[in-house]
Amino acid sequence: MEAAAAWAHVFGHDALLWERSLQFARTPPRRVLPNERTLYVAQRELALVRTTEADVVGCDDATTCVIALVCDAKGTALAAHFDSPAGASSFTAAVARYFVDDDGSAPLRVWLVGGIADPDCEHDALSTVAALAIAVRSLGSRAELAAACVLEVNTAPAAGEPVPLMTGAALLLATGTATPATWQLGVRGPARSLRYARVFEDTDVETIFPCHEHKGCLRVSPFVPSSRSCAWFLSAMRLSDTEFLEQNSTSPWCEPVHFVQETRAAMRFVLEHAAAWGDTAFPGGAALHFALHHEDSGAWVWR
Repeated sequence: MEAAAAWAHVFGHDALLWERSLQFARTPPRRVLPNERTLYVAQRELALVRTTEADVVGCDDATTCVIALVCDAKGTALAAHFDSPAGASSFTAAVARYFVDDDGSAPLRVWLVGGIADPDCEHDALSTVAALAIAVRSLGSRAELAAACVLEVNTAPAAGEPVPLMTGAALLLATGTATPATWQLGVRGPARSLRYARVFEDTDVETIFPCHEHKGCLRVSPFVPSSRSCAWFLSAMRLSDTEFLEQNSTSPWCEPVHFVQETRAAMRFVLEHAAAWGDTAFPGGAALHFALHHEDSGAWVWR
C-alpha cells in the first residue's frame, strides 16, 4: 500500500485528530510498575478487561506492529497487538462482541500506536495501520479515534533508518485514558516464552482475556510448533547475536535491547519441549490458565 493512501485512511482531513496525535506523541512514557494489577498483551494477542480485573492494560515492542486500545464510558477496555492487516477483522469482531451499543452512551475511544514511516516498506505497517483505521471508521458514530500515533507521527527525526518515537502504550482503566508506556519484562505476565512462540506459527489473533471457562483468568490456547519452525530454531540458535537479529526482525535497527534474548528464549523453550509438547507445554493438550493474584498485586498464578 502507498504511504499516502494509508495516511488518508487514518487522518483524511481531520486536523484535530492530527493535533491530538502529535500531543499524544509528545507525552512522556509512563513506566508500568510491578505493584500494579497489569495485563500485558503480547504480539498477535487481544484482551478485554474491566476495572474490577486490572488497573493497567497495554502492549509494547511494536516497532512495525500496531497497538489498538479501546475504552468505553463504563470502564471496559480492549487492547490488541497486531502484526498484519488481517488483525483488523479480529478487532471489528471483538468490538462487536464485547461493546454493546444499547444505551446511546458516549462513543468508544480508540487509540492506534505503532508503525514507522519506512520508505523501503519491507513490512506490513502501512497496510496494518490502514486496515485498522478503516475498521474504526466503519463503526461510524460508535467510535472516536482519540489519537493515531502511527507512521510519520511515530517516527523520530534521525539520520539513517527511521526510528519509532514509541513502541508501547497503556490504558489506565480508572480514568479511561491512554498514554505512551514502557513495559519492563517483569510486568509482562505469565508464560512469556510460550506466548511468544505462537508468533512463529501461522496462527490467528489470540484472545487471551477474558476466559469463559475460568472467569478472571488469562488463557493460553494450545498450539503445536511445526517441524519447519523447529528446524529453523535449531539453525537460528547457532547464529551470532548480530546475525540472529538481522534474520529474525523486520526492523533490526530499532528493536529493543531484549529482543534477541527474548526471541532466543522462545525458540529454546520450543526446542526443549518439542519431543513431549502435549505433556510439558500443554499438559493433556489443554489450554493453560493463570489468575491474577490480588493479594500479591501484579502476580499471575497458574490454575
